[in-house]
Amino acid sequence: MRLATAILRNDDDAKDICQETFIRYVSQTAPIYNPRAWLNRTVINLSINRRKQRLLHEGKHLFGAPTAPVPQTPEQSLIEQQRKELIHQAIADLPEGQRSVFLLRWRLGMSLSEIAQELKVSVGTVKKQLSRAVTALTEALARKIEED
Repeated sequence: MRLATAILRNDDDAKDICQETFIRYVSQTAPIYNPRAWLNRTVINLSINRRKQRLLHEGKHLFGAPTAPVPQTPEQSLIEQQRKELIHQAIADLPEGQRSVFLLRWRLGMSLSEIAQELKVSVGTVKKQLSRAVTALTEALARKIEED
């Protein structure tokens, strides 16, 4: 529950996320080889989704930008959509630890110490994972741009 509360900053939502995670866990038919990792990942994913929904419902954007769409030409819209897909794919391709730290830091705005506490690792490990994630993303996006 601490992880969900840290992400959502709302006890009621955190309780809902924990219940949803438990339901998914007991409903899971495939074997789970690392239950702790599976539970943490599920709580993080569900919490991120809940926070996105709440922020969008409140008329806010995850990165502080307004949610009102800026008028674009069809070509600009297509370019923007492709750019977003590249970024999302690059993030999805990160190793689990790097992806978790990156998303907690940049999508949820958690501090390095908050991330370390929730993931039960040192702040140094968080810094290292975050640095590696940013480097990997930069390299992956640069390679993709060169290919196109």
